[in-house]
Amino acid sequence: MGGRRALPRLLAVLITLSASALALLGCGDTRPINRVGTNVTDKSAFEGSWYFSRTVVAVDYEGGGLGTFPGDAAIDYVGSDLAALPRIRWVIDEDLLVAYRDYELLEGGNPSTGPDAEVDFGQPVAAYAIEKHFDIRRAYNPNTGEQLNVIEENDTDRPWNERQYMRVDWSKNLLSGYYGQSASLYELLGLFERQPADLFVQAGSRFPDAFLPQYAVMPCDGSADEDEDCTDEHRPHADDYAEGQLYHFSFVTQDLLAPGTVADPFTGQPVNWCASPFTDAPTCTTTAVYVRNAFLRVSDTREYEPQQWSDARFERAGYFRLERPTLDRSTAPDDPAHFGTDFRNYNVNRLNLWRRTRDESGALLPYAQREVRRVVYHTTPELPAHLVEPSFELTGRWNESFMGLVRELRGEPAANYPDVPCQALDPDTYCFCILDPADDSVLNPTCPGRYDPFETPAEASARGVVNPYDCHVDVPPRARPNLNDPALGNADFFGWFGARQVGSECVLDLVVNTCNERSIAENGGTTDGLRCQERGDMRYKFLSYVDQPGTPFLGIATLRGDPVTGELLVGDANVGGPALDAYRTTALQTVDLVTGNITDPRFSFGEDVRQHLENLGNVELPARPRVDFNVAAAAGQAQPSDLAAVDQVMARFMDRAQQLSGPGGRSNTFVDRRASLVGGEVEARLTRNMEVLMMSGVDVLPDGVTPENLSEEQLDQVSPLRTSAHEQLRNFMASENRASGNNVLLPNSYVDTSVTEFALRHVDWPRARLEIAVNRLLYYQTMLHELGHCLGLRHDFGASADTHNYDDAYYHIADRAPLPTPEDFDLDGTLGLSPNEQLAFENALDL
Repeated sequence: MGGRRALPRLLAVLITLSASALALLGCGDTRPINRVGTNVTDKSAFEGSWYFSRTVVAVDYEGGGLGTFPGDAAIDYVGSDLAALPRIRWVIDEDLLVAYRDYELLEGGNPSTGPDAEVDFGQPVAAYAIEKHFDIRRAYNPNTGEQLNVIEENDTDRPWNERQYMRVDWSKNLLSGYYGQSASLYELLGLFERQPADLFVQAGSRFPDAFLPQYAVMPCDGSADEDEDCTDEHRPHADDYAEGQLYHFSFVTQDLLAPGTVADPFTGQPVNWCASPFTDAPTCTTTAVYVRNAFLRVSDTREYEPQQWSDARFERAGYFRLERPTLDRSTAPDDPAHFGTDFRNYNVNRLNLWRRTRDESGALLPYAQREVRRVVYHTTPELPAHLVEPSFELTGRWNESFMGLVRELRGEPAANYPDVPCQALDPDTYCFCILDPADDSVLNPTCPGRYDPFETPAEASARGVVNPYDCHVDVPPRARPNLNDPALGNADFFGWFGARQVGSECVLDLVVNTCNERSIAENGGTTDGLRCQERGDMRYKFLSYVDQPGTPFLGIATLRGDPVTGELLVGDANVGGPALDAYRTTALQTVDLVTGNITDPRFSFGEDVRQHLENLGNVELPARPRVDFNVAAAAGQAQPSDLAAVDQVMARFMDRAQQLSGPGGRSNTFVDRRASLVGGEVEARLTRNMEVLMMSGVDVLPDGVTPENLSEEQLDQVSPLRTSAHEQLRNFMASENRASGNNVLLPNSYVDTSVTEFALRHVDWPRARLEIAVNRLLYYQTMLHELGHCLGLRHDFGASADTHNYDDAYYHIADRAPLPTPEDFDLDGTLGLSPNEQLAFENALDL
């Protein structure tokens, strides 16, 4: 099929200077002078419906206060569902290019299709200014009509709506940010103000090549096309779009946001947020946020079967789903209008696993006749080399579930991985032998066999696997370095960038980004000239490593899909690099303290940090001591700006301090003002209901006692007004200590402690191996979780009641150390527990 490539519609999409000149150049003519500008688009490119996404691709460090990060995907705040993408169609007016939804937010409320449609488009999502409508043609002498040797933009000969091309100002969406990132919402609330310097990155700018407009025209004639132009970039979508059809385009814009005005919490006066006393006040600077605006054409041939996920199903398996309300309107005199109904579009958010679901007659194809549509994820350029292996491993865990699902639906024999004996060599690998502390007997002599993504089918068969999956990771030679090498570094894992997933049964694929640490290093430390898989490009899904200083999270998922059918189209599993660094650093600091690598005083005074900074040659001397309470330094004078800022703060506090002076000052303190409410109506209204008593830890009252007749002693225990702040703090610390004494730890402490325990278990490892192992452990567990979200799964706490979700070891523990039962506290022999018996039972559970 080679040699037949002619992309007839590419020139109709993006007209460059040279292309437009050649298009109008006759045989033997002198090359004409081309006066056509940049950013020229053929209006025919905007036919049909499109999915619209906005994704942050870069942000300043100070952008942490905006709550955004590279990979932050816009949320459709009015789209009724977290995972919904706006689906739009374009309307070209003389001055505006407007993107309207092609569906209803309220189903049945405003029909937009069919013979009885009231309108032909829904609510607008975006609007961009049109700078010019024009045709591209040769200039001519207006008197004689003679054509000149100049190619120009003609905006006079035909009405604007008949001209073929236009130039759009993509720099700013003129509509309010109801579809956008957190920063867009902050702008609506006035916390940030958009600065009048929006930017649309075009050719010739000094921004990275990745920021330039990108247009994807389908070069494949179906996914089976073997022509060299049909590359992996396009093949996954080749069955959805016709050859030569523009199916995706994107451009990057710059949003400049500065802190807005808020009310001072002390004075009530307006003050810039960055200069306010709020603890979350951002830096006083303008922050640049670069956003990729991407549009993916809605395919006319792609097949997907929506699935309603009713409440009954949702309670058993928590999936993300649409929750679009419906409206029942009257359509005939004898048809009553119910308007708002209880019926909702509960289509589940899930991946499309099949290329075709129906035959030519429209009948559903049996699963055995369906071809799998592979779901492909890519890494991001920032991913450290030592994390590529756990990326393949965690993808393999989910891939195993999908391959098993496909076999089950097709009625094919299941893969049978035999049980494996427990091993006592490495407590960090699968099926480590657990010993009974009482007699050292092995509690788990065997463990269920499982799929190994790095094992070939032949290797699996050799160890007794029946019907192994035909999917594995092909690892390049020498990709696995010597982990015990004291000089081990991240670059020693560069061989992993050559790994790839192969096999006929793979459903969930992971592909290493063309732009990675190795390829970027070989390219002189830049991505310019490399064909990367870019964040925000709707053709790709990512395991996204966010290496952005100030990123507050450890993991977050951003899944998005069709707003009507629920089909998941894009979605990134994001992990915060700074959070990984913080957990690793905390764990290894503990190791250093426990092993004596650093003394307590040296750690407490920060000498280890100071030494590290000295090694980097980045040391700032401590601040000079103050003479007294004013801002004068021991030598010289303070900066006038510092002096004014401190004076303003102190003046504000002095105004408040005046309220505490004089005979009545004591009564204005918070403690006294709260104490004045004891015994009054406010306290009574707070304590005369079981809800407040339950918040105080009282679930059941003794016989004869109601919330309305509590004694003073009982009020002392439950009233929020009768315990001082200091006593509350002491009670909190006592509660924490009691929980800790029973091995019950809060989530953050639990994570820190578990990581520290892992590090302490391997103090005999070289330091480099230990650091890399801790990083891999945190990354694997976090991304395994976030990728599950991207596949549609929610946090499903109801699963805690499913006995099959617990390992066998849990039941061994329950047998040896059983919890108290209600029957142990039934002293009177009557059915059920009395209030006093119930309290005794609950107290026993708390011990």
